[in-house]
Amino acid sequence: EPGEVEAALLGHPGVREAVVVLRGDGRERRLTAYVTPRADEPAPGTAALRAHLARRLPEYMLPDAIVRLDRLPLNANGKVDRRALPAPERDPGASTTRTSARTQAEQALARIWGEVLGTSEVAVEDDFFALGGDSIGCIRVMSRARAAFGVELSPRVLFDRPTLAALAETVEEAVVRDLERMTDEEVEAEWLRTRDR
Repeated sequence: EPGEVEAALLGHPGVREAVVVLRGDGRERRLTAYVTPRADEPAPGTAALRAHLARRLPEYMLPDAIVRLDRLPLNANGKVDRRALPAPERDPGASTTRTSARTQAEQALARIWGEVLGTSEVAVEDDFFALGGDSIGCIRVMSRARAAFGVELSPRVLFDRPTLAALAETVEEAVVRDLERMTDEEVEAEWLRTRDR
């Protein structure tokens, strides 16, 4: 699997080198991708790389973290020193501004993310995967979002729109689309159903 993920990453025009490793033990094993940018292309962002991979790989093969490096560490033989690869951490270039959830969709999704990720602090600019989310967590989030909002969204949506704000916008658009398709009687029945919760 890591080789297929590496090949998919190398298919992005902004990626010069890619290495994918499994980090952690037992049930905590996570697929982590390391990439170096090409000098002649703009460096791709994490969201762009996730979207690129999501179009080419099944969900279970998508890495839990993508780490951008200036160069890969090499051992004495000139091969990638996998032990010297840094552990993934929150993107140091990420905004330090923390905006709390503003809309009902953002607030509901922030609660869902908090439950799934085991954190009480989720801001609208947070990236699900940078907070430690993985493909299993993604499925859990989308299942709970489906129950909360009554809309059907693929887990792949979270790979394409990994920030809380972007996912909330997608959910809101899906709710509006579903409402536009409903008859007046269906809208009233749905309102009564959700009111009684």
